[in-house]
Amino acid sequence: PNPMIHCIGIGPGDPDYLTLKGNRLISEADVVAGFDAVVDIIRPFIKPTAEVITMGYKDQPAQLDKVAARHHDGQTCVVVFMGDLHFSGFQLLERVEHACGHGVPAVPGISSAQLMAEATRTLAAQAERVFVIFNNNYGTQGVEAALGLKRLLGLGKPPWAEGPFS
Repeated sequence: PNPMIHCIGIGPGDPDYLTLKGNRLISEADVVAGFDAVVDIIRPFIKPTAEVITMGYKDQPAQLDKVAARHHDGQTCVVVFMGDLHFSGFQLLERVEHACGHGVPAVPGISSAQLMAEATRTLAAQAERVFVIFNNNYGTQGVEAALGLKRLLGLGKPPWAEGPFS
């Protein structure tokens, strides 16, 4: 098989929310990399012979270069992310791709937004419209008109939240 590198979202920090595919890729990997706290969560799934490369914000570029070198040497690698890698982890995903010199397949975990929806019983079938803002630096200009919002579910209250945006 062709050695690969994958970025894997592990969800909100509970190993029970790791997908079967993510678990399989982690358990088969020659190299597992990620922030210390993230690696600690999935450590039980890492095979004993795997190299573990942990990183912090300061040494992240150098550590990702190590992972990319292992990948280019033919080892199977995974980089694990806390949360939703397409929301909160997109910058790290871009850094992994930059270090490797090509696009990297991503395996999302169970989304914290899914857990929030379950906890609040916010179901699309029960709401006329639900829109979740994870991070919005655009203010209200055009958002209400563009989306035709009547209700907005936000994580935290942005400073511009008023009326239908509260």
